[in-house]
Amino acid sequence: MEKISSISLEGNQQTEGKEKNIKIKNLLYENRNVLLAADTTTPVRQNGICYDGIIDEVEFARQNKKIIFLLKETNGNDSNGNMPSEFEDWDYRWWLENKQANGGNSNDPEEKFYGKTFYNLCMWVNLFYRCIELHDLQPFENYRDEYFHEDLYRQILKKTAIVNLKKTWGGSTTNWADLNAYLNNNAVRDVLKKEIAIIAPDIVVCGGRQVFDFARQIFDSQEQQLTVSESITSRYFKYKNALFVDFYHPSCRKKRSDLYYFAAEQFTALNNIQ
Repeated sequence: MEKISSISLEGNQQTEGKEKNIKIKNLLYENRNVLLAADTTTPVRQNGICYDGIIDEVEFARQNKKIIFLLKETNGNDSNGNMPSEFEDWDYRWWLENKQANGGNSNDPEEKFYGKTFYNLCMWVNLFYRCIELHDLQPFENYRDEYFHEDLYRQILKKTAIVNLKKTWGGSTTNWADLNAYLNNNAVRDVLKKEIAIIAPDIVVCGGRQVFDFARQIFDSQEQQLTVSESITSRYFKYKNALFVDFYHPSCRKKRSDLYYFAAEQFTALNNIQ
């Protein structure tokens, strides 16, 4: 993943199809010192901002209903699981668009598709649109044979956004106490609220129970029960025009077929309450 020491702000250069991402980047940059100061992770280290947002704004805008993912933080560990003592700012959103969604150069290791997470994430994005537009749920085996192709999933990745609760670097394991301290900062919460308002999603998939609970507190909303089936219920809450749903993290280790049917039931249930 390519790290950059400075972020090029586009300011008034309103590149066609980039308006929301420019607003998000400016929002995070203007609050950079606040976001850095709020990170009191132990041991104390020099941290950097990870700029997130809509992966491909033109493709995202084409969708009638918009689904995005709210995750914890960007993992800064190296291939051996070690975390450096100092980080630089990194345009994570740019990497998602240019190295993942539009990648594929076998000579560039940065363009290797990050399938560990994105295969589930893209399956859910695709399934969401199939559920709400086509009302077509086929057996998982048929879906897998037809859709589990890297080139297709790179295109599907363009239809969504990835937003992190924590805008500074993190690791593979979560210290929830540190994250709780970070998110108790009102300025940090305001930044996240403004970012979600800029994106204006219809569905926000919260990657894990803890992320959902943090989001519910940040957006000060009352959770409700989502009836998925006669025997299964889930949780969601409303914030303005968006539904936030308690979901699995894209990198969870459950069987992919189980994640497929779980997502189909969730999306169908959510669509029924809108």
